[in-house]
Amino acid sequence: MGVSHRGYSISKRRGKYIATDDQFEIFSAHMPRLLRAIDALWAATSQVTNADLQVDELVAPRWLREWITNPTESIDLDATYASGAC
Repeated sequence: MGVSHRGYSISKRRGKYIATDDQFEIFSAHMPRLLRAIDALWAATSQVTNADLQVDELVAPRWLREWITNPTESIDLDATYASGAC
């Protein structure tokens, strides 16, 4: 299975949907959760055009604000949702 959404290539491996771009991956066992997360990334990007905007002022899920503060190469959405960071 190979689809794309907002520039991310999405495939399914070992029961997880994995969205990747050149340097980053985000994954979940639930396709709707993954698609909403990609949409949240896009929405946050449009807010970042204001250089004075602080991370805690972003209208975005907590997992995304935490990731912006401390970026990693991947995000496990199921783990972040289980911890209440949605």
